Amino acid sequence: MMSDHPISREVLGRFAGGVATETERRMVVRHLLAGCRNCQTQLRQYWPGSLDTTEIGDHYYDAAFAQAAERAVATLAALAGSDSRQLLADLDGHPPKRQETLVRNQPRYWTPDVCGALIDRSHEARFTSTVVMCQQAHLAVLVAENLSPELFEREAVEDCHARAWAAMGNALRVSGDLNGAEKAFLAAQPHLVAGSGAAALRARLLSQIASLRMDQRRFDDCLLLIQQVVQIWRNLGDRRELVRALVVQGIATGEGGKPRAGVRLLIEAGRLVDGEAEPKLALIILHSIIRFHTDGGQSEVALSLYFEARRLYEQEADPLIRIKVLWLEGQIMSAERHLEPSLKQLSAAREGFLAQANRYEAALVSLDLAAVLARLGRFTEMRALVGETLREMEERGVRREAIAALILLQQTATSETALALIRRTATALRSPGQRRRVTEGLPSLEQPFL
Repeated sequence: MMSDHPISREVLGRFAGGVATETERRMVVRHLLAGCRNCQTQLRQYWPGSLDTTEIGDHYYDAAFAQAAERAVATLAALAGSDSRQLLADLDGHPPKRQETLVRNQPRYWTPDVCGALIDRSHEARFTSTVVMCQQAHLAVLVAENLSPELFEREAVEDCHARAWAAMGNALRVSGDLNGAEKAFLAAQPHLVAGSGAAALRARLLSQIASLRMDQRRFDDCLLLIQQVVQIWRNLGDRRELVRALVVQGIATGEGGKPRAGVRLLIEAGRLVDGEAEPKLALIILHSIIRFHTDGGQSEVALSLYFEARRLYEQEADPLIRIKVLWLEGQIMSAERHLEPSLKQLSAAREGFLAQANRYEAALVSLDLAAVLARLGRFTEMRALVGETLREMEERGVRREAIAALILLQQTATSETALALIRRTATALRSPGQRRRVTEGLPSLEQPFL
């Protein structure tokens, strides 16, 4: 039946008249070369003379292939000559929705260089704006999906796919969408397997998945992955990336309930850092050390280190780091029993995270805020805050013990009981025991690497 035929009469008419879309032209040409007599017969109504692909001489094919080759070379040369920085500068002149439309539809953006530049921009935005971070990663995915294996090496295209999806996963993780991050990293995996197999690319993806596991409070999984990353960078002799991996290892150890061990690992990593060349990394290490001293009950040491680092903090302009500084200041003040100033700093940190669309970090700050409110006897405010935190934790699929403690916390009316329940919540979040995971029902990300 004609209704079942893959090429309609209308499409053939547009093809013959030279007004078919590029997709329609390709479809018709493939169909004709497959030898469809019915469509050849119909085309005779539009074109004079015979159109029998079985009778076309070799010289016609040679000419057609030569034309196609010339066109491909010209296209590749034009793409190679494109300046990714200029293209992205032009793109920046448009609002986000328009940027997405342009990247979807204009081939001048479809190059590995543009894809890589967007990935770099997403990474650079991690301390300034999670919204920008996600938007740039999304554009990188759109570029990767349009890269042609006919114009670029297949393995290079697959690597771009893997990197773009990994950037998307990392951006979603930083913004607090842990389930979305899991799915994005799963999308990256088959492209990583099909790509060049570069050890550095594998290490970067593993490191990002390890950071996701840490945010999911799956510290054993995180440490298992980051140990592989450390070994890869040691083998490659990349000191800079090795330090970054050691920092993740130290933070995961401290977050997992071993703050003093975390401090030792971070001090070791700090000895390898050139503070002049990488002041931000040095500050992250110092910030984590101060935080773990606070968590470990050594608030005096934390306060001393904080004052030594104050000048570095004041020089830092990135919004997310500034928010984390407010959080740290609030924690130290709370530990030193300066409750009203602590309340002010923690509230500002929470509002900052919410403004950055990072609800999960805001929920963690809320636990510290709840403890301060409990000490001040402001239980109505504490219960309202705990209710918001409970909803966020339920969405993240954290341990049932943490959820149970938060539920009980909503009903308490004494500061002693409230503080005990908050400590129980924190312990449950840090415990490596079995828990219901946000990834329940999804394939394992770790499987290809273990």
